[in-house]
Amino acid sequence: MMGGRWSATEEQDKLEEEDEDESYERLHLLRRHLFPLCDDEEVLRVALKDKVPSLVYKADNGFRLYIGSAFHAQDLPCLHELGISRIVNMAAGSLMTSQELYGESITILLITAEDMESYDLSQHFDEVTDFIDKGKEEGAGVFVHCMAGVSRSVTVSVAFLMKYCNMTLSEAARQVHSNRLLACPNVTFMRNLFNLQKQLKEEKQKKVLGKS
Repeated sequence: MMGGRWSATEEQDKLEEEDEDESYERLHLLRRHLFPLCDDEEVLRVALKDKVPSLVYKADNGFRLYIGSAFHAQDLPCLHELGISRIVNMAAGSLMTSQELYGESITILLITAEDMESYDLSQHFDEVTDFIDKGKEEGAGVFVHCMAGVSRSVTVSVAFLMKYCNMTLSEAARQVHSNRLLACPNVTFMRNLFNLQKQLKEEKQKKVLGKS
């Protein structure tokens, strides 16, 4: 469902509403509900053969958000054909790309993040989502990648949809998963997204109280 909004199921809503429970087990359960094909080796094997990045969201002004892998990041003809003008490399520590590689027509953001459960990806949320949002304002094509396009790139893309497209965690996750079946953030990244939802909810409540 491209550009539209997915409605969360009652079960997913219940999982998200229990804001105080951030146990590993509950986060793992939430991940399984939001990304039901997580760890499916056959899906991963087939999806990694895709020759083009996954278009996970598009807006009426022409903005398109793509998620892909290191393979796609080095396919310059494909990126130009898709009209990509902004790229986020979430795996700069493993795959070093440069402005020189892409030329003046593409602006890149390099983020050195690890796909490990000990890594706090939320430290990059503001920088990455703001960068993507500038592409949204420009009506541009934005490509976000890590190594496989499964965890890091998926997580920050979901964070962007939550922060700048007014989606809940469930809606953003389903928007991404429905267009990139191998999407599968690790459990710590799920906690980062869970906490982002609480933060955004609190900010919205403060704005409402401020207007009353």
